[in-house]
Amino acid sequence: MKRIGIVTHYAVHNHGAQLQLYALIQVLKAQGFHASALQFTKDYRYMEKGAAEKYSISIKSIPFYIKYSFSKGWRKTLFNVKKKFLFDSFRKKNRILGKWLSSFDGDAVIVGSDEVFSVETGLTDAFWGNEGQVKNYISYAASFGPTTIGEIREKNLEEYLRKSLGNFSLIAVRDKNSRDIIEELAQISVELTCDPVILYGYKQEINSCKRKVKVEYILLYSYDNNMNLPEEIQLVKEVARTFNLPVYSVGFYHSWCDRNINASPTELLAYFKHASYVITDTFHGTVISLITNARFGTMLRGNANKLYHLLAEYNLEDRIFSSQQECVRVLQSDIDYSIVENKMESYRKKSLDYLLNALKN
Repeated sequence: MKRIGIVTHYAVHNHGAQLQLYALIQVLKAQGFHASALQFTKDYRYMEKGAAEKYSISIKSIPFYIKYSFSKGWRKTLFNVKKKFLFDSFRKKNRILGKWLSSFDGDAVIVGSDEVFSVETGLTDAFWGNEGQVKNYISYAASFGPTTIGEIREKNLEEYLRKSLGNFSLIAVRDKNSRDIIEELAQISVELTCDPVILYGYKQEINSCKRKVKVEYILLYSYDNNMNLPEEIQLVKEVARTFNLPVYSVGFYHSWCDRNINASPTELLAYFKHASYVITDTFHGTVISLITNARFGTMLRGNANKLYHLLAEYNLEDRIFSSQQECVRVLQSDIDYSIVENKMESYRKKSLDYLLNALKN
């Protein structure tokens, strides 16, 4: 059995990161591979001092989180502590985390999915094939996220990235911005593949998930640092009043919501499936809406590079809103999910063909 290592953001505490990693492992397992996430050290050279301690979730990060609890409040702090334990348990139960990349001697390394090519925080060699002993490096549904070709030039990273791209035997990304950057930097062929959450589909999990709460609700899925501006809060509350429904924030803490709910990565699917409406401003919030056939609206932020491309792939640009009136209109309009499902199935086949070809050759 071939052993595959996956290099991605395995310790990020948002549901999308965990769902895409678990999904890729499950797809590879179904094809006869053994796969797990590989551990590595991230680089934070472009972030504020102390970023490494903040994101490492270790003894060194204790001072940061003491300060965090005072500034953010104990409810939000306890919510995120519980969330960390949920995610740790999910990774342990499903045996997601494997050995360190530096000691991995398997058959291939897959870089992706997620924003592994983003240079916002720093240059992590593991994302660019510059670490470890495995020769067969490929990427799957990788993304530069908010990074643009202009930012790469401003940081004088063109030569590093151009040389590093030569470490990959095959490259696939999940959005047009990422493809355009690579083709401009290295003049090499790049495939567009779907996010692992779409590739796997979570059909069995979605079909078997039961309603978690009895009442009807609007689900808000947004990082806890977002959707907190007065005008954003007012927008969502006005939409909720229009539909006479409470707003439940699932997965992230928003003090102004009617209820904040912690959920494991797979439990989140049930909340999406049974929501009356979904409001999100994240990539995976939109992806999960698609696979659960939710009635959703999406607000674009700095993630427009990848998020607009995702919606355009399924001809759903009309799900984008920027005002309360637009949000109500979007949520009231139907989505023909038979068309969306056909497009997803076609994209799955194309993406799986790429993945198997990359690993078998």
